[in-house]
Amino acid sequence: MKKNIESLDNTVFSPFNIQIFSDYYFQIKKFEKLNQLEKDFSDKKNQFEEKVSTILKQKEKEYFNTQINNFMMRLDKAYINKTSIYDLYSLVSHQINNKYKELFNELYNYKTMENRIYNIVKKIEDPSTRLTEIKRINFLLRARVKYDLLNHESVNSMKLDIDLFEKGLSTSVQKENSILQHILDHIEKLINKLNKIKKENPDFFIGNRLAEIDKINHKLLELRSHAYESDYVEDELILIDNNIVKLNSKIKSLQIRRSLIEHYISSLFRYLNNLKKDADDKSENNKIIEDLYNKRVLLTEKSINSANSLLINLKDKIFMDRT
Repeated sequence: MKKNIESLDNTVFSPFNIQIFSDYYFQIKKFEKLNQLEKDFSDKKNQFEEKVSTILKQKEKEYFNTQINNFMMRLDKAYINKTSIYDLYSLVSHQINNKYKELFNELYNYKTMENRIYNIVKKIEDPSTRLTEIKRINFLLRARVKYDLLNHESVNSMKLDIDLFEKGLSTSVQKENSILQHILDHIEKLINKLNKIKKENPDFFIGNRLAEIDKINHKLLELRSHAYESDYVEDELILIDNNIVKLNSKIKSLQIRRSLIEHYISSLFRYLNNLKKDADDKSENNKIIEDLYNKRVLLTEKSINSANSLLINLKDKIFMDRT
């Protein structure tokens, strides 16, 4: 029994055997680390291929597929030419943690820039983005040229250019927002102005006048629906504004004339009332002027001229009757 123990001491626990066990232990650990490294890389490779599949440009998609295939070939070559588990782990670890990382960053940067330009184009094309058609077309052409120039080699050099382009687009949209909002406010103001004039002067807007103001109102509604597209809306609004001013001026002129006529009618009515006591007073004249007095003169050129003419004739008739 003692001899067996001594033998065990001399073999299993000798310095030489301990070294062998130690080497085996560390090799096993390296294998475990290598297996874990390979497993982790398998997930990364799937992510890489998934991102490549979303690339829009076929040429760039082929480039990155070629790059990942070449990388995998280098890994396979490392396994074939391995000298020891330590060298293999070191080589594979370097390839994955450095070379693959560089490749993935290249893919990430390219895809980020591609998405960025694509989103810029979509923003410009979106009708809700407030831009005049001329500026929209200009920005769209410039964005598409930049997209055509984009590749894995030009990504870094294009970053500043895209930053400036996006900033310019944002500034233009903000400016157009302000201009277009001003146009919409102007249109709303003119519509309210028209409705107020129409409501306050119903006897003016009959026949052709009514058709005229309805036409102006329809034009304003049409301009409001096309305010985002037309570059000439403001000019159209200036013309409409001038027409409304002329219309308002015409109404005021007729109002003054009507006011004077109604004043004369009222004076003449009072005068005739005073003459009723006179037996020679003509009842026919009383009836005519009373009808005029009780009726409001319409706010039109024709009705005012008619009332004016009737008033003059009536005054002449009364004068002749009294002499």
